[in-house]
Amino acid sequence: MLASPESVIKGLPPGTMIYARVTLNGKDVTAFLIREESSRIARWKRRKAQVQLRAARLSIGDVLPVVFMARLGDEIYETWLNVHQEGGDGFGYLRDLATQDQVHFILYGDGGRREGKVSVLNSIQEFARNTLKELQESPAWSMKDFDAAREHIYKKHPSVADLWKALGEMSGVSDSQQHTPKTRESGLPRLDVVDSAGHPVPQSGITRDLHDVVWTVWNPSHDPLFHASFSRRKAAGVVGIGKNVAVRFLYQRDANPIGALHDIEEADGLDPFLAGALVGAVDGLNHKAPARFLSFGVHLLASICDRTSEDMAYSRMRSGEVSALASKFLDAIIAGEPYIDVPAGAVDRARFWLAVGRLLWKPSTMRRLAASGEALKAMRSSVRVAAQAWFALSGRGHVQVGKARLAVTSVASVLYLWAQTMEWVTRDIPADTLQWLTGGQVNAWAVSLTESTERWTEEKRSLAAAIARSLLSEAEEQAVYVPLGAFLVNLPPGTPLRAWGVEQLRIWAEPSGVWVQAVGKNGRGPSFRWTPHGDLSDFIVAPEVQPAVNATLAALWRDLRVAGEEAFPVHSGPTHGRSTGRTRRPKASRSPRVLPSRGRKAARMSGKRFWASGEERERMHRRAHGVRGHLRKLPTGWHASEEAHETAEAFGVVMPQGYTFVRPHVRGGKTAESIEAETPIVARGLATITSLLGGGE
Repeated sequence: MLASPESVIKGLPPGTMIYARVTLNGKDVTAFLIREESSRIARWKRRKAQVQLRAARLSIGDVLPVVFMARLGDEIYETWLNVHQEGGDGFGYLRDLATQDQVHFILYGDGGRREGKVSVLNSIQEFARNTLKELQESPAWSMKDFDAAREHIYKKHPSVADLWKALGEMSGVSDSQQHTPKTRESGLPRLDVVDSAGHPVPQSGITRDLHDVVWTVWNPSHDPLFHASFSRRKAAGVVGIGKNVAVRFLYQRDANPIGALHDIEEADGLDPFLAGALVGAVDGLNHKAPARFLSFGVHLLASICDRTSEDMAYSRMRSGEVSALASKFLDAIIAGEPYIDVPAGAVDRARFWLAVGRLLWKPSTMRRLAASGEALKAMRSSVRVAAQAWFALSGRGHVQVGKARLAVTSVASVLYLWAQTMEWVTRDIPADTLQWLTGGQVNAWAVSLTESTERWTEEKRSLAAAIARSLLSEAEEQAVYVPLGAFLVNLPPGTPLRAWGVEQLRIWAEPSGVWVQAVGKNGRGPSFRWTPHGDLSDFIVAPEVQPAVNATLAALWRDLRVAGEEAFPVHSGPTHGRSTGRTRRPKASRSPRVLPSRGRKAARMSGKRFWASGEERERMHRRAHGVRGHLRKLPTGWHASEEAHETAEAFGVVMPQGYTFVRPHVRGGKTAESIEAETPIVARGLATITSLLGGGE
């Protein structure tokens, strides 16, 4: 039985490297395992040593050995691949390297302990593809011939440094072309972090809350907290000043600020949180983001960069490489594959998240994500925060949805902006609907359906789903009306969504479904598309809230389709809540232009509406006492009797599928028979959810 790669590398001396197939993030990949002294690995970690990778297919007679070499800091490592190795999969390793987006180095220190991992972009992917094709067409050789060929190469290049140089010359890269940090004789670039008294603060000691920090372009004539001064002709930079901390980053005026941050990171190390803040500040100031948005975006970007990376070293990335990695990262999410590792370098990690954020705002990305189903639901919150950070730093001040442009004036709205925009874009909201719902401006949500202290039991969630199915079934089977128009409806006490602070719903009704906007005591909340058989977005309506939303909208849909305007009398008095906007009838051009289905009437809705008349809501309230506690869940495969359905109908409720209704006695001396003799309930959808789900206040 072959020994595992880990047991092999643990038995090797420091300074050696092997290749092996390992499992990372649930995926089998070919990686390079390096055995080194722990002190050296720790030094790489402190200095964020760069990684360089070279590979070559050499030729000695008919033998074609492949050599891989890696340089970490000042150390160079080599390992040799024989594609015709005995008992191994030599071609398989090349196939992995020809398809992997990254190359991984796993570091083992004293005692064979795993002490880190380095992941870099796969710079030898094209080499692996070409070499694989060439070697598959070559005749096989023996292990003895392979060893002899390698010894011949060792004689020509007696040291590992000689071989490293030779591989560089073969690929047209010399050591002098490799990046080395610029000298800092001028004192630049430099980074200073001080407290409110001007005393130096270690990077790791900086507060993790930067909401109050104001970021500006550095001005040498106004630099009160810092002691070293520099000429404006030589230096440029950014300064962030808050209540408890001040940060100054300076670099040569003709230098690239990102390159300068790389130089600082490689020379002195750079805290990931601080790197995210500085990259964000540079980007936001470059895009002239308003001060409030700039501070918010910097804080958001820093927060997702602030994590400990297993990677001990990194390779400085070019802009194109960062963009390519961000694209591959999102491709992996959409495909439901394991996440690609984010860059190990603190500066490049911040650049990567900004690149991800930019891509997330593309309509094409939104549509691909929406179509990915479960993969989207499993998406990490850090990905959504990247979208928020990018927008705040972009200086745009608006979002584009189709041909409509909506102003964004509130910093607080940025937290929900990407999710809300994605809902509009992927559900193809009509421009007139969007204008009616928003008034041309995106505001912060005054009520949210993504978080709540309200928690339903599994039993109640199951009941809500059964109620929704029955209501939708009745809406289809007994439909008289086709709902059309835009209106505002009050939610009576006892409606499930009242528990989430929703007091009204703004409804844009169409024959196939509705656009809905939740309205709370202090104003408007999220808007979303609902159809009888569609799914709700988890980013707009949290999974734990969806049963209540679906049951409520199924009830509203049933009452619109079966009872029409009779179930929604006009409301002529004041509404609850502030900033709900005008609810007058939209202009004719804004109303959905759809002809009613044959044999059905158009229920044209507008203005402010009650859901059921006051007298009917009072009857619902009285009958609810007789309904609650008399619903029974049936065993699987059982069905409610006709009598049970008739009794439920007498009480104004629709029988949920999988349940039965036990004939109750109503408080106040009334019998079920006397209830049946009363006026029938028109808004049976409302009666069903208030009686059976009892969301009262």
